[in-house]
Amino acid sequence: MNTEATNTAREIQRMFGSNYYAATLLLPKAIRDDIFIFYAFVRLADEIIDNATDENSASEELAFFSAAWKKMYHTGEGTDTILRAFRRVCLQHDIAYTETTDFLSAMQTDLVIKRYDTYSDLQAYMYGSAEIIGVMLTKVFGCQDEAALPYAQALGEAMQLTNFLRDIREDYIDRGRVYLPQDLLHKHSVKEGDLLKDPSTPEVRSLLEELCGKAESLYTYAQQGITLLPRNVQPAVRTAAALYREIIRELTRKKYNIPNEKIRFSKLKKTYIALLYGYVKTN
Repeated sequence: MNTEATNTAREIQRMFGSNYYAATLLLPKAIRDDIFIFYAFVRLADEIIDNATDENSASEELAFFSAAWKKMYHTGEGTDTILRAFRRVCLQHDIAYTETTDFLSAMQTDLVIKRYDTYSDLQAYMYGSAEIIGVMLTKVFGCQDEAALPYAQALGEAMQLTNFLRDIREDYIDRGRVYLPQDLLHKHSVKEGDLLKDPSTPEVRSLLEELCGKAESLYTYAQQGITLLPRNVQPAVRTAAALYREIIRELTRKKYNIPNEKIRFSKLKKTYIALLYGYVKTN
């Protein structure tokens, strides 16, 4: 195992995915290191899109990244240490190349699609950006039970929907994206400009209440499948789910007012949740 790549990947997750990082620390070391690598691959592709100065340059950079990954996966040739380490993770855990490209295709979608007409349309995007991540992670966790896959996909969808609800302002202002389905905006009589109002309008709060309820239902369903995973990874998965679900509950406590700043939790609160779901719920 490439220690340099693992250390770099660990730092990437610590910097960009603090909730995931807190949960990952509960995993056995061998699995934990593979998750660091897995997260780094995903984050590197995601950062190409989110930090794009223009769509053409981002598309070219993502194409270069994807080509380097294709060559690395199939031949082992290339100099990027994260890609080399991720290839090892994929081969070790039987992750198919097409599963990784389902994710990369979703990243490409972000460059050309800024609005989704219906929740079904959004779900098609979330399959590649989140659900397939859950599928691949079950393999890294060592789960051989295919019955766990629908729950893993539901958890991925729940977490992605949580991201959309948490990052409404950032996505709209910085990236020109609105992930909330257009038909739901119309249903609740919400115009896109209403999403920036502080405090939120009653219509926006009604919209968020419906979508937070959808996320809560997904978390409840996904929770049932965690017991199908190997016992030694269950605390980490429960903790990750709980940390993300807490974002939805914080929005609920704020009466569905869109916060001006991204919802973040203190180290103390993360530690409490990690202890509660990583230890108390296991014993």
